[in-house]
Amino acid sequence: MVEEILNLLHLQQLADKPYTHISGGERQLVLIGRALAQEPQILLLDEPTSHLDFKNQVLILKLIRELAKNRGLTVLLTLHDPNLALLFGDRVALLGEGRVVAQGTPVEVIHPEAMASLYGIPVEMLAQGDKRLLYPKLT
Repeated sequence: MVEEILNLLHLQQLADKPYTHISGGERQLVLIGRALAQEPQILLLDEPTSHLDFKNQVLILKLIRELAKNRGLTVLLTLHDPNLALLFGDRVALLGEGRVVAQGTPVEVIHPEAMASLYGIPVEMLAQGDKRLLYPKLT
């Protein structure tokens, strides 16, 4: 099973390296691999993209989405970047002050008014086709 997961996550080159000698992105993949080795039906991930650069955030979330689809996993994860939730989420919930303040599809829930209310800053959105991008309105 370990070899299968190493191949799946493209981590063969790390098989003999100590965990403390690999990058943050590699560590995230190793932790996802450790979770997959338990053959879960539900995968809970807390900030799987934290401390990762732009490229690795996208790679990790694409991988998680692919794993969910191919393995029939339910994935529940937390993200602080609403743009990543817009790009990769099927359903989202906004949390504010310890409670769910909105839930639904990303387009229904993640919009400038909701983000402005949640974060207390003005927010604007760019849209191109079916893709949307939020950004703070700088005054």
